[in-house]
Amino acid sequence: MVQQELLSKLKDVHLPGEVSWWPLAIGWWLLIGLILLSLTVVFVIRYQKAKKFRLSKLAIKELNSIASSDNDNWLMQLEVLLKRASLAYFPKRKVASLTQASWIDFLISTGKGVWNDQSLMLLKDGVYQDKKAIPTSHKSQLFSEAKQWLIQLPLETNHV
Repeated sequence: MVQQELLSKLKDVHLPGEVSWWPLAIGWWLLIGLILLSLTVVFVIRYQKAKKFRLSKLAIKELNSIASSDNDNWLMQLEVLLKRASLAYFPKRKVASLTQASWIDFLISTGKGVWNDQSLMLLKDGVYQDKKAIPTSHKSQLFSEAKQWLIQLPLETNHV
């Protein structure tokens, strides 16, 4: 009987309250931090890549305007454009001090087979020639190669 009486005084088992999701455990905070860091790195890399290609696109746009103009100074404008693009993609100390011969060597080394000898000679000596004496086929080939060089320039460089 005593046992029956004691059993009747017992209450039902109380289940603990539901586990709250807040505050988060340290593992979740680390995961959130890692995700945020990864997203930041991805956005920074994409921004830098877009900046590289944006400069190249602007240079190509200017190249097309030089090619379509009837200006007698087109060769000088082209060379200035190529040097400005080089300054945007390579360290200043490497590009700014280049003389004519070393500038041509620089174009060859960064061009990866883009330039042919005729175009390089035109860049080297064409400034001193009569522009009307330069055949249009040479001019169009030079502009085509310059465009190819500007297109591949962001892919070849790691500096911006």
